[in-house]
Amino acid sequence: MPPNPPNRPIPSKPPLFHRDWTVAPGSVLADELKERRMTPSDLASATGLTPPYIDALLAGNEVLGEDVAERLEAATGVSAQFWLSMEANYRTDLAAGRKNTNRNS
Repeated sequence: MPPNPPNRPIPSKPPLFHRDWTVAPGSVLADELKERRMTPSDLASATGLTPPYIDALLAGNEVLGEDVAERLEAATGVSAQFWLSMEANYRTDLAAGRKNTNRNS
């Protein structure tokens, strides 16, 4: 490709990607359960959490705290830090006005 002629402007960079959506940790958890062929009831039993709480968590309607993250780690092998980071990002995104794309709600 020949260099730009001296009087021709250099093309500007394309605009940066702007994400206007967010994903609830419960959506990722639902995918994880599907991969493991676990039901929400199986997860409730494995974590000692109630089925209604698990349903609310999967729907993105329940805050995922440290205790729950540790229980999820024990049941799924996915680190508690991952779940806590997902939750923090999700809540920050909602506060910033990003749309929830949670397909479980």
